[in-house]
Amino acid sequence: MKAGDLVKFRGVVRSRTEPRVYDDDQAQGVGIIVEIKNWADSGDPDNNWGTDAYVMHDSGEIINHDLYDLERVDDESR
Repeated sequence: MKAGDLVKFRGVVRSRTEPRVYDDDQAQGVGIIVEIKNWADSGDPDNNWGTDAYVMHDSGEIINHDLYDLERVDDESR
């Protein structure tokens, strides 16, 4: 996945303010990836690392998602 990809998300959404759990109907929305960041814990970079996708939702809010929570959406399927 890369910035600009349209994605569908499910499950727990971690925002900067509070975690939220969406039910299946709410979680079907489509967002756009605005940035992807790789990170590593400075205290244990060999064991604690990952990749986060920052997704802009319909509301305009940008939320950090784990790539595993996202599914790429083809333009034709929208």
